[in-house]
Amino acid sequence: MGVCLPQYGEPDLGRRFLLYIVLCMIIYEYSYATLTIQGPAGDGYLFGPGCPGSAAALAIKLTLTAVNKGDDMSDPHSLIGKKALVTGGKRRIGRGIALALAEAGADVGINDLQADADGETTQALIRQMGRETDFYAADISDVNQVEEMFQAFLMRFGRIDILVNNPYAGTGQSFLELTEKNWDLNLDVGLKGFFLCSQQAARAMVEQGDGGSIVSTSSVHGMRAWKTDAAYGAAKAGVIRLTKSMAVDLAEHGIRCNAILPGYMDTDHLFNTTPPKIGILGEQHRQKVPLCRPGTPEDIGRAATFLCSPAAGCITGVALPVDGGLLATSG
Repeated sequence: MGVCLPQYGEPDLGRRFLLYIVLCMIIYEYSYATLTIQGPAGDGYLFGPGCPGSAAALAIKLTLTAVNKGDDMSDPHSLIGKKALVTGGKRRIGRGIALALAEAGADVGINDLQADADGETTQALIRQMGRETDFYAADISDVNQVEEMFQAFLMRFGRIDILVNNPYAGTGQSFLELTEKNWDLNLDVGLKGFFLCSQQAARAMVEQGDGGSIVSTSSVHGMRAWKTDAAYGAAKAGVIRLTKSMAVDLAEHGIRCNAILPGYMDTDHLFNTTPPKIGILGEQHRQKVPLCRPGTPEDIGRAATFLCSPAAGCITGVALPVDGGLLATSG
């Protein structure tokens, strides 16, 4: 890419000012730019008398790396310039994820089943960080609502770089009492919904042509069984397996797909407040959770932010426990 200055000695402050503005816009858009002086100008230079092809013109050529400003490796954890959508994002773990992404520099859209005070609070906290946000009420188990949500998101933000699948629905029931309705609710929201949203996001990312990141909240229940978790555990195990297939299928497009496995959680813990102390759960929990500390929404959010960042550029298909060592004790 190049631009051409006026001929030597020609006073043309207007063109020089225009050139200055153009250069500022380019440098803002890209993290790395090498500025070289080149003359006489050849074909393709845009500004200045005699361009293209003027032997008397001085050309300034910008050679840009194929690195978007959001992938600035001088800060490999930065998400500046990225556009993210968090489903189930208005409270608890979803809020922690949304706020962590915003803190890292991303503009964040929030989805949940309906708008309410929780959603308004999360959006207000995002705006306090200087980031853009919007709310998308939609049932992610409904393909039509999912399509409409992504259309609205892309209209609002122009692109999508990050999707975090987070919501779940249903309750715990023992296997003998497990109802079809409860089974369907767990799987429709907690697995089918993740599939529908991931497919819409991936299609948009492929069309954009510069990759992206999809992170899904699974659970330690996807790797290990507890009583009354048949439907929930099946959904969460499915998320892990879906994530691995997505990682393989989408790698050629530069789309990385990973899952996070929360363990014992304090979902009411407030973002950017003092984390629980190691050992706070007491020695009676040491054999189950070696750190004896519950996870927080912020812990899950920071894990998601890392997986979405350039720092995790070679990580895909991973199921990352954020569980204080819980799964490590089960072999």
